[in-house]
Amino acid sequence: MGTVDFDVFDADNHYYEATDAFIRHLPKGREKLVQWATIDGKRILYQEGALAAMRRPEELLELHGSTRLASGAAMFCGTVGAIGGIRPATRFEMELEDPVLRRRLAHAYEIVTLPVIA
Repeated sequence: MGTVDFDVFDADNHYYEATDAFIRHLPKGREKLVQWATIDGKRILYQEGALAAMRRPEELLELHGSTRLASGAAMFCGTVGAIGGIRPATRFEMELEDPVLRRRLAHAYEIVTLPVIA
């Protein structure tokens, strides 16, 4: 792993968000996280579960005997389990869904693998 000549700060915007930022206006039990992955050219269901099943950042820190991140550290928050295990993909699509009102917040990104230069 390489080093950078700058401080990592709020790398994924989760550290300073309220813990219920995405779900506070949904009635309990209606928040659902779904993620698809494109693996070997096929779009497959990669993750699915209730947001309530995710560990909060405070709990993850507590598991490591801390109440805050060390200076210069970044935290990538937990998620629901990957169906079939964690594996590489060329594209990920995710959405936060309210199945009753049929509303969703969606995001997708593609992975570009860089060549190994030795």
